[in-house]
Amino acid sequence: MVVDVNKATYSIVDSYHNLCLDKKDIIYAEIAASDTLLKDVSHEEDKKVIELELAELKTTLNLMT
Repeated sequence: MVVDVNKATYSIVDSYHNLCLDKKDIIYAEIAASDTLLKDVSHEEDKKVIELELAELKTTLNLMT
């Protein structure tokens, strides 16, 4: 995951045939990536962007269940 000014961008590194995941699996992976990145980021602006992204992902996941 890459954090830019006010947005987060994900890059999937698996080959195309491994992308047969459902939407929940992708959101779980995005949450895990965000959690990992949040532990390593030092800039407050970046932390806020990641925390907002985490909140949105968790809300989306809750709405899907």
